Amino acid sequence: MYKLPDFLTNNDLKTLRSKPLIFVVGNSRSGTTLMGRILGKSPEIFTFGEIHFFDNLFQSRLESPYLSTAAASRLLARLFAIQRDGLFSRGTTPDYLNEALSLLKETNYDNWTQLDIFVFFLHYECSRASKKLPCDHTPGNIHHLDTILNSLPSARVVNMIRDPRDVLFSQKRKWKRKFLGAADIPYSEVFRSWANYHPVTISKLWLSAISAYERYQSHERVYAIRFEDLILNPLHTVQELCSFLQIEYQPEMLKVPFVGSSHKADSWESKGLNSEAVGKWKQGGLNDAEIYFCQAIAERKMKNYSYHTEAIDASPTRILAYLLMLFPKATISLCLNLQRKNKLINLIKSLSRDKVPSKI
Repeated sequence: MYKLPDFLTNNDLKTLRSKPLIFVVGNSRSGTTLMGRILGKSPEIFTFGEIHFFDNLFQSRLESPYLSTAAASRLLARLFAIQRDGLFSRGTTPDYLNEALSLLKETNYDNWTQLDIFVFFLHYECSRASKKLPCDHTPGNIHHLDTILNSLPSARVVNMIRDPRDVLFSQKRKWKRKFLGAADIPYSEVFRSWANYHPVTISKLWLSAISAYERYQSHERVYAIRFEDLILNPLHTVQELCSFLQIEYQPEMLKVPFVGSSHKADSWESKGLNSEAVGKWKQGGLNDAEIYFCQAIAERKMKNYSYHTEAIDASPTRILAYLLMLFPKATISLCLNLQRKNKLINLIKSLSRDKVPSKI
């Protein structure tokens, strides 16, 4: 079993939260995974899979902030399972439970909180990979910036922003990822991705993510990157990012594989940033009503990031059809997301924050 590094011993655990961390956040399908891969090419940074700790595992309202040894071990073991076996892994294995219990006993530390276990996990796995900077690229962490920035004083946040129409197009086709290279995605997740799509809900979620970022946009440890700038001017964009993160730029960071697209099959052999990902919505794939809803809902924020609306003559019949489908589609989506309680709360908040355009 891997030996516990010295900096994770009892003497240093009280200051563990002060160690540097990187969080890549943003609305889903905005380039968070791509940015995670870019940063993971640095010899200093270890990029995790999508952990969804704050969305799925974190409970902000506990009677006591401190966990029992058994509860702390279960949480750590579950984090091991998500990272090592994938987000869709079921439960934990006895080996992970034994490893978690052994590690926590070795620290001789008793006052574990959920957040402490998460930070311990990040640094432990990063150390196992012989790197020193953990990077979590879970998009939904955009809605947990208050906890991240206030509880982790050395954490730096990279927020990815993308044209909401390209986000809409990518989300519309997200269910196809299983057949484009992500074969490990279960069919239940394929159905959930299909059910989650509606131009109104997806546009509102984009707006919600932007609003969450803008509350912290002037924070010294928060840095925003437009997806389009990353793709079309990668060298300058990544060099500036490295300066913000206080790491050395490496040319290898731009040699990432063409994978993760909802439009074309993964190609691990092809390396670089694909310019075709910018403005894809203009080439078809979104109908007039979908563009109408997206622009009507997101317009007031789009202009802040140089995303210009275009004149659209949407079919009233098609608009009405989407409005009629909104409630049943949202109901199905809510039912399928019940286990993702924090994400579910963000969805409900985003749906209720602004009215659906009523003008047809």
